[in-house]
Amino acid sequence: MKRTWDPRTLRVVNHTRYDARAIRRILAACLRSFGMKVRGYVRIAYSKKLGEPGWHGGRAMLGSLASPGTHMLLTLPRDPKRVSGEEFARVVHHEVLHWRGVQHGDMPPAQKLCLSWWIPSWFTALGPRGFIAHRGPKPPVAPDVRRERKIEHARTMLAKAERKQKLATTLVKRWKRRLDAAERAFAKGQALAGEVREAARPSSSRPK
Repeated sequence: MKRTWDPRTLRVVNHTRYDARAIRRILAACLRSFGMKVRGYVRIAYSKKLGEPGWHGGRAMLGSLASPGTHMLLTLPRDPKRVSGEEFARVVHHEVLHWRGVQHGDMPPAQKLCLSWWIPSWFTALGPRGFIAHRGPKPPVAPDVRRERKIEHARTMLAKAERKQKLATTLVKRWKRRLDAAERAFAKGQALAGEVREAARPSSSRPK
């Protein structure tokens, strides 16, 4: 079954090794500073600018005050030494402005260009809670362990498919029984209605 997202909540889909809870705190603080509800769908990924170690970036759906945007992409450098909480906060502030319907031409230069001298006040209020920790690279997985995981995953998916197949077979049988019963009831009702109509006809009009 395809996973769905509840638009009344803030969902952070993290494809990096950075702390998703810290990123969520930064997003929530920014949204609250605008008086907005803490909700939306935000994807976090590593930046992929060619020839560069990575930078802070983002892209957001353009919304309006009446109907704010709901989707956003935020990128962070792959090298944790290049991560700046202040720079990330400036990018988040910029993209949330887009959610509110503000376009680049309507932004002050500091917010449009995310200038380094400008730090959003809501991020300063976070203090140490605005630090974005990095969990480090994933430990290497031995080939045998990887193969065992694939086998276990295949077994799990097979069992799930078999349960679905069994449920589908049960449902088919159930609805066949209900259809047969409904058809018999309908035929019986039609026959009874015919008998009632026949009994209600005057004797003179009945065929001899």
